[in-house]
This record gives sequence, C-alpha cells and structure tokens, in this order.
Amino acid sequence: MGPVSNGLREPCRGEACLALCGHRLTGGRISFDGSNSPMWHDLAVALCLLLVIEGLLPSLVPGLWKRMVLTLSDAQERQIRMAGLVFMFTGAVLLYLVN
Repeated sequence: MGPVSNGLREPCRGEACLALCGHRLTGGRISFDGSNSPMWHDLAVALCLLLVIEGLLPSLVPGLWKRMVLTLSDAQERQIRMAGLVFMFTGAVLLYLVN
C-alpha cells in the first residue's frame, strides 16, 4: 500500500487520488493541496450556479423582478424570515434526496 490510503485499500496514485481524496504526488511524496481539493471545486461550482440562477429573473423579466422586490420590501421581517427558513429546509431536503 502507498504512503497514504484513499480509504479504498488502494495506494494513492496521481489524478485518481486527487479526485478521490485531494492528495497530490510531489517528488515521490504525497501532499495535500487544499486549493485543488474537490470540496473547494464543488463549492465554487455551487456558488457560480447560484449567481447564474439569481441572475435569470432580472435579466429575463426585469419588470416582474422589480415588482417582486417592491412587494418584498413591504413584507414584515417575520414573513421574510419564515420564507427564508422554508427555502433553506426545502433545499436541504432536496440536496439529501439528490445525494
């Protein structure tokens, strides 16, 4: 077995290991490079998708988006908080079901 195991009882090897556990071979040694970690890449992808989705409505139907923002500005903080909690809970449940 190699110097560091990827949890699959196989030695760490180059790109396959980087994809599985974030290790990188450097001069015969294995080191961790956090900037190339799959977790950070997935987080960056998620944030980029968030920006794309958030930008859809204002770019496609700016009038509707403007009315929605004005309506939201008149809502009570409790209503906004409850809507946020419902969205977060729904997103967490959907994420669990997808994964």
